[in-house]
Amino acid sequence: MPSQQHITLPSNNQKPKPKKDDILRKSLSLARQQTIGVSASSVRKGLTQSVNLGEKDPTNHILLDLKILMVMVGEMTEIYFSLWNSATGQFLTEEYQVLLTGQGLPVDLSKLGKLKTLFTDIPSRELASDLFLVIRIIRKGNLTPDPAGSKKSGPGANFRRPYGVAVLPLASKSNGDPILVANREIEHIIKVYVPNQESNFATIHESIVKGNFQGSKTGLFMEIPNSKGVCVGLTLYQGPLDEVVKNNQAQLEGVYQLNRLLIPVLCVDTTA
Repeated sequence: MPSQQHITLPSNNQKPKPKKDDILRKSLSLARQQTIGVSASSVRKGLTQSVNLGEKDPTNHILLDLKILMVMVGEMTEIYFSLWNSATGQFLTEEYQVLLTGQGLPVDLSKLGKLKTLFTDIPSRELASDLFLVIRIIRKGNLTPDPAGSKKSGPGANFRRPYGVAVLPLASKSNGDPILVANREIEHIIKVYVPNQESNFATIHESIVKGNFQGSKTGLFMEIPNSKGVCVGLTLYQGPLDEVVKNNQAQLEGVYQLNRLLIPVLCVDTTA
């Protein structure tokens, strides 16, 4: 998690000195609204200006529905979904985890057809330009699969190894159609790429966005052969979260809500 920012607030002899509790409360409120990229200057500006994102920047929520993983991993699979801002280089949300068997079915069969999550409280300014859906795939099993089918690591091996990453730009269009449409699900098939070295797995999403793909071992990553990718359905909702859930109970009932990651801001009044 990002480290806390210590901000010194200048004194003002012409105005009553604010109380410490009031300063902290205002700063934390601003941080919740502008979660990513909070700087000292933006906090000071926010303390003196009225900020109403509800009027100027409508709140968006994205429903993600995992349809099918069209990649034959052949082992227990962990899939993680999150939103990433390419401008700041930071993840904006918690991760949604899905566990699949070696046959590509949910470990919990009661979840079949119900692998959904709702990304909440996304400002339109981020949705319009720099936002990406990042999907990370981890295989869970033997350390090294043997071509002959034997288990090099022995039976019951439970090693976690990076497998692949898929990235979808949410602001662009696919074949002329928008990626997100309000109140209507749009399905997308996203290609899965593997890094040429496992040490690059943590940043492969950045390489995909930058286009560092050469289709050979000289590139940072390559497309998985004979695979179609990950099929997901995305639905855009707009408005206050409680109203969205209330008005779309059939689609959102029981769906896990992913929160934005908050950067805590600590204000220290050195004039006390």
